Amino acid sequence: MHNLSRGDLRQKKVNQLILEELSEIIENEMGDPRLVTVTVTRVETSQDLRHSRVHFSVLGGQREREEALAALTRASGFLRRSLAEDLSLQYVPDISFRLDDSPLHGRRIEELLDQLKAREDGQDSSARDQATDQRG
Repeated sequence: MHNLSRGDLRQKKVNQLILEELSEIIENEMGDPRLVTVTVTRVETSQDLRHSRVHFSVLGGQREREEALAALTRASGFLRRSLAEDLSLQYVPDISFRLDDSPLHGRRIEELLDQLKAREDGQDSSARDQATDQRG
């Protein structure tokens, strides 16, 4: 098993702290209706802890996703200041936001699997029907 170095552990801890705190701030301190369905999914902080890429998902279509990205980007200064107030970090990283498409990909995979299952179920019932017809 791979052991994490002290720097890797610190980076992982900072990622988790930022994820939890940003989630809390977005949910409870920001009154922007474009952010109501935003979920912070993961944070990736550079090794020097100076930059964090915040991945998020949004319920809704492309328009809602673009509006949420614009709102978060505009609020990045406020969010960074809030992080500085709430976290005991020597340096609060610059933050940038990225849409996380994995929930969309997951839903698409589920849809495809459902279609396959429906096809298989249809073939099974067709085979049963044919067997019944041949016996009768």
